[in-house]
Amino acid sequence: QVCPSKFLSTPRILRAMLRLTLEQLKKYDDEHGESQILFSIRGKIYDATSGREMYGVDGGYHMFAGHDVTKVLGTMDLSLDARNDLQYKPADEEEEETLSDWEKRLGAKYPVVGELVPMSKL
Repeated sequence: QVCPSKFLSTPRILRAMLRLTLEQLKKYDDEHGESQILFSIRGKIYDATSGREMYGVDGGYHMFAGHDVTKVLGTMDLSLDARNDLQYKPADEEEEETLSDWEKRLGAKYPVVGELVPMSKL
């Protein structure tokens, strides 16, 4: 496993990709001590730290920080219960297109810095 503090101090081009479980990801919510703000979509972890005003504690999208938001974005369900559903798969072509559009949009703004893994894969 990659040490997050080492990850932060290494130049971006040389950084190893993070491998985090959902429980570990939850620490990157701008509330529990980690300076980065991370969220995941379809197993890819995005670094939204540069968007702290939107994803940080007082931001309108803070509910994303530290969570998997695949179902939130695919279904446009902004309820807290829609987060962290790792079994979610788009139900139809419309959900798939919506999710893909969000992946492209957010991927253009925030770098992918790792992958979400089951506890057994660490």
